[in-house]
Amino acid sequence: MLKISLFVLIYLFLTSFINAQMLDIPTQKSKKGKEENITLESDTLSKIDTDVIKTEDFLMRYDDKQTRKKKKNAKKRKSRRMYLGVKTKAGFIRDEDGESYDLFRTIEFAQVEKTGNLKNIHYYDRKTGKIRSDEYKNIENKIKKGLKIVVLHGHYQQIKEGEVRLEGYYNKGHRHEKWYEFDRNGILIEKLDYHLGHSEETLITHHDNDSTKLKEILPMVHGRIQGKYILYHKNGIVAKEGKFDNNEKIGFWKEWYDNKKMKKEEQYPQHWYDKSEPILLREWDDKGKLTFDKDKGGKQK
Repeated sequence: MLKISLFVLIYLFLTSFINAQMLDIPTQKSKKGKEENITLESDTLSKIDTDVIKTEDFLMRYDDKQTRKKKKNAKKRKSRRMYLGVKTKAGFIRDEDGESYDLFRTIEFAQVEKTGNLKNIHYYDRKTGKIRSDEYKNIENKIKKGLKIVVLHGHYQQIKEGEVRLEGYYNKGHRHEKWYEFDRNGILIEKLDYHLGHSEETLITHHDNDSTKLKEILPMVHGRIQGKYILYHKNGIVAKEGKFDNNEKIGFWKEWYDNKKMKKEEQYPQHWYDKSEPILLREWDDKGKLTFDKDKGGKQK
């Protein structure tokens, strides 16, 4: 009986010793010089180093990671929806071939201010499913007639055969910031900086010192005249309008008197390298009377 009791005592002692070693419970010497276990408080237990992660701790960490991921994704979605502080809606156009499409963002026309550059505002016509551009007043009239039109604002991509060909941002209908053009192999062809529809190199002059009355918009790209040219009368009426390509006038050009009456229509070559002389198509006096019409034999009585 004594042997059994002694065995039990030894077993209990060894068990307590092993547990103390595993938990690394600190000890202190008693007054008698013997080492005694210290009673661990809750704050002491929290400082015990262990490689073992409890199941509930793991789940909490996993949930925290998922929450951070959701917040990050939500922030990305929000950044795509918002551009320059304006909330946008997604738009999508697929070409008939099924391999080309446009991805873009839009806002309502009412959000476009009736100031600044009111030319070439790019919009999406929901009825035709096409992206077009026009003057502010013309778009306004179309909407009054019941056409469903929204203006491009935010990120834009043109994709062909699975490759991005054109990419940039619109600011209330105008190209803005950096625009990139790529070839079919994804190689960058051209990079341009825009500000509200005009390239950063574009030269803009005014009739007055306060820069409130536009005189001329001379489009410049890489040091050459390239794009749409506009000349204004002092009263703000457009005097001349047309396109340049590589420093040369191309396509259809128009002129107006300062009373808004049409003055002249001319046809220039379609390509800059064609040095043919321009053709006068029609001409009017300042009263609006047609004085010349090429299709009707020239000068009119």
